[in-house]
Amino acid sequence: MAKILYFEDNDQFRELMKEMLGIFGYDVDSYSDPTKFLARSQQKENIPSYKLLITDVDMPYMDGITFVRDHINKVGKDVPVLILTGGNSEEEIREAGIENFHYLEKPVNMISLEEKIKKVYNLIS
Repeated sequence: MAKILYFEDNDQFRELMKEMLGIFGYDVDSYSDPTKFLARSQQKENIPSYKLLITDVDMPYMDGITFVRDHINKVGKDVPVLILTGGNSEEEIREAGIENFHYLEKPVNMISLEEKIKKVYNLIS
């Protein structure tokens, strides 16, 4: 089962997405913001091998763009990134210094999410 790392500050949306990803057959580690993952990664020697990072953009303490730009090496430098956002354009994300990412606008439906994840996996396989 492929392991996904997921950041989302909205508790209800995070739980819904975690459930949807589980239906698709993925094992998900989810956090309300990236700083919680970073704190955990400093305490553990073995970080799971993630196959995909899914992140919201706007979150308290650290946004998804900052995490991807400055800390992606904690997950793995070649881990694909899927950015979910309700307010940022792809161009705004590129202007913030993120080049290699996939993009999906909120609200997210199950079909478009599954199609996007399959597309990401086909690109890296």
